[in-house]
Amino acid sequence: MPRTMPGLTRRHQRTHYLLALLLSLVVAAASVTAVGFLAKSEKQAQSRILESRADQIYGLIRSRFQRHESRVQAAAALFASSDHVDRDEWRRFVQTAVDADDGMFEMFWAERIVAPDLPALRQRLNEEGIVDFQLQPPDPRELYCPIVYNEPLETHLDSLGLDICTRPKTLPAARMARETGQVRISDPVNLVADAATPMSGYVMLAWVDASPSQAGGWVGGTVALESLFSGLASRSDLTLQFRDRAANEPLLLSHSADQAQARGVIESERTLSLGGRDFHLVVGTSSGSNLNMILLLTAGLAIALLLGALLMSILRTRARAEQMVDEATQAYRDSEQLLESVTNNISEGIYRGVPGQGLVYINQALAHMFGFADTETMMERSGPILYASPSQREKLYQLLIDDGAYRNQEVEFVRPDGSHFYAINSAVASRNADGSVAHFDGVISDITERKQAEEAVHRLAHYDPLTGLPNRTLLNDRIGQAIAHAGRKQRPVAVMFMDLDRFKAVNDSLGHGIGDQLLVSVSERLQKSLRQYDTISRLGGDEFVIVMPGAGFDAATQKANSLIREFREVFEIDGHELVITPSIGISIYPEDGDQSEALIRHADTAMYHAKEQGRATFEFFTRELNKRAYERLSTETHLRGALANDELQLVYQPIVEPQSGRIRAAEALLRWNSPVLGRVSPEQFIPVAEQSGLIVEIGHWVIETALMQLASWKRLGMKNLMVCVNVSAVQFWRGNLMQSIQQSLASSGLSGRDLEIELTENVIMSDVDKARTVLNQLRPLGVRLAIDDFGTGYSSLSYLKQFKVDHLKIDKSFVRDLKTDSDDAAIVSAVLSMAQDLHVQVIAEGVENAEQLAFLTDRNCDFIQGYFFSRPLPPNDLMRLWARTNR
Repeated sequence: MPRTMPGLTRRHQRTHYLLALLLSLVVAAASVTAVGFLAKSEKQAQSRILESRADQIYGLIRSRFQRHESRVQAAAALFASSDHVDRDEWRRFVQTAVDADDGMFEMFWAERIVAPDLPALRQRLNEEGIVDFQLQPPDPRELYCPIVYNEPLETHLDSLGLDICTRPKTLPAARMARETGQVRISDPVNLVADAATPMSGYVMLAWVDASPSQAGGWVGGTVALESLFSGLASRSDLTLQFRDRAANEPLLLSHSADQAQARGVIESERTLSLGGRDFHLVVGTSSGSNLNMILLLTAGLAIALLLGALLMSILRTRARAEQMVDEATQAYRDSEQLLESVTNNISEGIYRGVPGQGLVYINQALAHMFGFADTETMMERSGPILYASPSQREKLYQLLIDDGAYRNQEVEFVRPDGSHFYAINSAVASRNADGSVAHFDGVISDITERKQAEEAVHRLAHYDPLTGLPNRTLLNDRIGQAIAHAGRKQRPVAVMFMDLDRFKAVNDSLGHGIGDQLLVSVSERLQKSLRQYDTISRLGGDEFVIVMPGAGFDAATQKANSLIREFREVFEIDGHELVITPSIGISIYPEDGDQSEALIRHADTAMYHAKEQGRATFEFFTRELNKRAYERLSTETHLRGALANDELQLVYQPIVEPQSGRIRAAEALLRWNSPVLGRVSPEQFIPVAEQSGLIVEIGHWVIETALMQLASWKRLGMKNLMVCVNVSAVQFWRGNLMQSIQQSLASSGLSGRDLEIELTENVIMSDVDKARTVLNQLRPLGVRLAIDDFGTGYSSLSYLKQFKVDHLKIDKSFVRDLKTDSDDAAIVSAVLSMAQDLHVQVIAEGVENAEQLAFLTDRNCDFIQGYFFSRPLPPNDLMRLWARTNR
């Protein structure tokens, strides 16, 4: 036994050693295997990180490019949706769209024109202030594509006239943009002429089709390469190569590839298609150091040794850990679903932004607000939210830096298609430990409908709802602005007051619908006839006011003549061909006033003078017109109280049978004796009464008073007598003549045969059908009809039969010169002969001497009226005259 024990012990020791060695080998093999596996896993992880970083760089480059692309598309939409974009409108657009800090170098408009149109282009640019426009190159050719707008102009004035179709680096992109309708970019170009400070970039071009008023052309913008590629490889272990495949040269390389290659490089490649060009992107990183592997191996061995001891503990806690993980995962998913439900089911847009990275989160409402179908598309394309005003964006970001938040800011945003909308924007910032902004969260509420409602209210307050022209409120403001500017420049301002002649006849005969369409057509013709900076306003009815800054006497005369000629062209309205003429009054600043109301009032006064001159003409305001206007206003003011104050009265001029000398009728004539103005002539106050509409009320009073006076005469024995009353055109068409006569006949107790109404030819012939309707209503009452001033109007024989005329009154202008003017004598003889054949009686007015009476008596004139027999008399005087002559 004692001999064998040591051997057994050694065998056991060897066994233990072998077991220990075997265990060591197993542990070593397991460690090596673990190190290899971990090394592979680390490389795979690095590859995934690199892929993610490459995706980010790819997305940032595409996002930056699409931000510039959306601006060019918005500019193209501006030209495509407008009849004409002028230089000022282009400047305003570029000021709101271009931000030089993010790489958009300039924006320009290049027109595509043929050689014959070149002089017209030079003339237009000269009118816009570009007096020295030179083509680059100047060589003659059939087709030109010169840059005519470029902003900011002060830094790019030299590029005006540059022909993009002659540039080898821009011509292919211009052709492709026109053929595809998409934004295309040029070959790389140098954006700065200074060789010491070169700046490479691209020219982005979009084609806009020609319209009737605008040539076709290209909207373009130059973009610095720095804006697309700077800061993409901020980590020191990344390498970046970016090649333009067409140009076949590196555009940007952030690190030396040789240093990274010494340690081994993992690379990720991408192909980008931007603006019709293909680019090759290669992003690389080192694969890690050997020290890391040694440390990993050591850690693996230590972990292997401890693994057995920890195995049982891990197995015991595994079930509990899995349960806790499941519970935490479910809670996270529930909270995530709740957040997603809340953010995607509200109408407000929610976003998170990171300085330098743009948007990192948006909800569905914000995507829809900006015109995107889903959040992913917007995150890929939009970059930061695009403000209409870059300066406002900078102001809001400054508020985040200074105050940490801003609330309820009204902002105008731009969608990728160029459309704008208004919203309320609020945001709050979260800061890093050093106080810088880590990220900011915001809410955007669309208020477009509210703004549209406000705009509608503004339009109602400042624009005519029928024609869309400025109303009186906005007109006064425009005249005030024109006066202020003219005062500084010592230039005149012309104000035209235009009224459409006999527009009421259109409404009365064809209806107000046709009248409204005519007013709209008139406004459109005026807008085409005047300059863009002239103001056309509709005050109401058929009254228009035109303001022409810088126009003096000669320019206003030329324009008034031009308008009158243009209005001779027929208006075609709903199957009707209408010709309507304007009467125009003109006042000039500063001679005729230095305030809006004074200039409008004086132009109105001149317009009435134009109507008095026969219509379809124009007149300038004078001090004499101002005096007449004041007298007209004073007359109207006092006339309004004349009836109530018993200032009006009737006198009666007898109508006599020349053979017997008996009085057969009396014409009622209106007189006005004002306590303030004195005796006012009918020639002065009757037109005022017609223009103001007072003639309707006065005319009713005249009929009623004349019939009451005739009734009184008849009670006193004056039999076989009738009264004649002149009816104004205003009273005939608007005064409910039928009702007025019925009431007056009923009040007086007389019959219609006791009354004769006198109408002029012009009244009944202005609307024959309507006149026939009114007169047919009066015919059953027995009311007689006389045509006053016969021979001075239409002198048409057809209406004598149509309207069953009882008397023709030969105007006194024909009677006055019977003995000295053979033409007048022939006319009077012809009228008397015609009337006898038609069985119509004739009254000759203005008989003032025996020779006239003899001429008329010899030709069997039925009745005479004039000073030779009697002047107009008060009622009692006429009654005494009747008593002497009618015994």
